[in-house]
Amino acid sequence: MRKDLGKIVKIFYKNSKPKIVSIVTNGYFTKNCLKVVKDILFSCKFISLIVELSIDGLEGEHNSIRLSNNSFKKALSTFKALKKLKLKYRNFNIGVITTFSSINQYKMKEIMLFIKKNLNPDSFTISLIRGDSKNKVIKNIDIEQYRKVVTLKNKIFKSGYNNFSLSSLKAANDSLIEDIVYKVLKYRKFQTPCYAASLNSIISPSGDVLGCEILNNKIGNMRDFDYDFRKLWFTKERADISSNIIKNKCFCTHECNISVNTMFNVRHYPKLALKLAEGVMK
Repeated sequence: MRKDLGKIVKIFYKNSKPKIVSIVTNGYFTKNCLKVVKDILFSCKFISLIVELSIDGLEGEHNSIRLSNNSFKKALSTFKALKKLKLKYRNFNIGVITTFSSINQYKMKEIMLFIKKNLNPDSFTISLIRGDSKNKVIKNIDIEQYRKVVTLKNKIFKSGYNNFSLSSLKAANDSLIEDIVYKVLKYRKFQTPCYAASLNSIISPSGDVLGCEILNNKIGNMRDFDYDFRKLWFTKERADISSNIIKNKCFCTHECNISVNTMFNVRHYPKLALKLAEGVMK
């Protein structure tokens, strides 16, 4: 939907030199999606670009969740168009993300088999529903069903992307994240220290910088610091938010936060090494 998305990525590419850029889309606007992806791939030749499409069910269910009768067909159309583009670029991957909720939790096997057969994405991710949803009922998750689904997912789909460095480590970390999400869901208690506002943060479209997406704890706005992120980051506000998150043993099922928590905590490294070895042996 953002006409300037390619420009934003190119600015980050020029100034911050990221190795990987990942964009999630509902795939509704095929033409604009292709335009943005082509622009990024042409201009940013030394990154690995990942575009992940959200597909939350088969046609009727997906359209119902997305409140659009054409959403499913448009997502598939965009995926197929991107797959043709992938033939020209070695540094481009296409994935699918399905949000696990009470609406689709018992149909996930059917959804995964459809995606595998008809799309065969470079990677498939299950993201647990979070945040303040309009329909509170969809967060009534069957914990053991979640466990069964992620176990089946790892059998149906290959471990992950294979054309950028450390992709096997990412796949191992994804598996470890699923284990922690399951434990948080089941036991409803702290599992690992959280580094939100310490090692990662959120920049909103309005320029607000948040320590955590879920807590919505604003550190400041980029405009008030002349767009100098370093100045904003080394403030008392940021330090206090980080300290409170660690002191209060904050926990959640947000996969993005947990990813950082596992990768940068040495106590997880033995499990991570075991996951990595299991992936290599597949």
